[in-house]
Amino acid sequence: MTYRPIDDRLLSAFMMSTLLGLFFLLFAIKTQPAAADSPVESSLAVSHELPAYNLTLSESGRSIVLNGYIDFGITKDLADLLELEDSVDHIQLHSPGGRIAEARGLVKVIERFGLATTAQGDCASACTLVFMAGHTRYLEPQSRLGFHRYAQNSAVIEFLMKQDPSDEQERDMAIFRKANIDEAFLDRIMATPHQQMWFPTVNELLAAGVVNRRGIPQ
Repeated sequence: MTYRPIDDRLLSAFMMSTLLGLFFLLFAIKTQPAAADSPVESSLAVSHELPAYNLTLSESGRSIVLNGYIDFGITKDLADLLELEDSVDHIQLHSPGGRIAEARGLVKVIERFGLATTAQGDCASACTLVFMAGHTRYLEPQSRLGFHRYAQNSAVIEFLMKQDPSDEQERDMAIFRKANIDEAFLDRIMATPHQQMWFPTVNELLAAGVVNRRGIPQ
């Protein structure tokens, strides 16, 4: 039996398609949604596809409600909406998290427009980064903030994407430190595995400086 050599062009195309597949699959560090079963901590539910988010203007015109995952495109959508609605002074967050890059984009938009932030329901994982961008941060009744460490990627992913979750998290901790959050609180975030979620009590959030006020902006 004789074997035909593999065509160089075919081999190159195969390698390129494999690398492109890895790139798009592993493009961004993202956080996973949490199952809110416990008032203290809970396991994460794995999501293979991030559903759409909603950005809704309130009837009063004073707030925008962000509901759903922080996914690609949300930063631009929020900025575009705020350009049209100059009476908005705060954003209400109800999200289990999402993509870190988009969360960082939302931080810049919220700071640019000088908005307050409020947690409405559960605001967890990457959502808490967005929450911290508010010049004043409110916790609405029956709402919670959930924190955990970023996911640890495989060595192959880190090599290809040049991203170390520890370095990425430390970069975002600067946003918390800018708001003078207690260091012991930040240590607790870093000590919480990505597969779990820490929901601090209201008193803990107030004492650490994460939440400034309870209720809704008047």
